[in-house]
Amino acid sequence: MRSQRIFYVDIDNSSTRIGIEGKASVTKELSLGSKIEVQFESNSTASVNQTSNNGVGSNTFTNRKLEIYGAGEHLGIISIGQGSTAPDGTAEVDFSKTAVIAYSAIQDMAGGFLFRNSQTGSLTSITIGNTYSQLDGLGPNDQIRYDTPVLLGGYSLSTSFGTNDT
Repeated sequence: MRSQRIFYVDIDNSSTRIGIEGKASVTKELSLGSKIEVQFESNSTASVNQTSNNGVGSNTFTNRKLEIYGAGEHLGIISIGQGSTAPDGTAEVDFSKTAVIAYSAIQDMAGGFLFRNSQTGSLTSITIGNTYSQLDGLGPNDQIRYDTPVLLGGYSLSTSFGTNDT
């Protein structure tokens, strides 16, 4: 007889977040600012699996963005700290404007679930999160990033250099 469990989870696609952003004009052309954003994620979809009990997760706040930046209409934007790297979001272009319809990270929906061995039926130690990638760069990370001003056609270019510790 199989047992069934129901879990309340906080999806990794969009944890519970709160943020503060400040911006001040230094000159007519230059402004400085900062972004601080933290998340609270209880019962993360990356942690809940078939063997979990209720109450999975640390139930604490963690940092998502902690960065400072300088911006100018003709200079672009340079930012330093933990923030979105240049390729973050590139695999999630969504022309529907719903911000979820083209989401590519399967591991965020049920990343903690374990695969079963097809021959024995027993759970393995391999999770969905270990096997799928959204091919979306590094996401938020400690980095230095530069975004060009808006170019012809409304496009801009971005580059970043940072650590790979997320």
